[in-house]
Amino acid sequence: MANIIVAQLLYLDVVDPQKDIVMYVNSPGGSVTAGMAIFDVMRHIRPDVSTVCVGLAASMGAFLLSAGTKGKRYSLPNSRVMIHQPLCGAEGGQTDIDIQVKSYSIYHERSEPVDPPSPTRQFNPKTAAPFFKEIFYVSYL
Repeated sequence: MANIIVAQLLYLDVVDPQKDIVMYVNSPGGSVTAGMAIFDVMRHIRPDVSTVCVGLAASMGAFLLSAGTKGKRYSLPNSRVMIHQPLCGAEGGQTDIDIQVKSYSIYHERSEPVDPPSPTRQFNPKTAAPFFKEIFYVSYL
């Protein structure tokens, strides 16, 4: 799925680099590496990317929702957003687990929290950081 989204973003960039792209997000989340590929392309292309939560944006889905162009992040009235720290499903022997944990910690160490989307509230990355320490749901009802 991530490859399809990346391809569509790149295609829309070529077709009309001046036209905003609207990305509707209804996702329970997914792979950190796949989500970061989408995130990188969202930042790489020329058009602004407007993101809209429809239903649920959880985990990596919430991260991508919040990665839309500042001022162009939206959430429909009955949608929900859930954010938390990245999960690392490490398996194998102790050495394998240590290597996997270290590779995932790169995302935690170098990433700055992205403003959680809100139609009525403004968050800055410093005040948003505590929300990433545990599971946090946002609803706009």
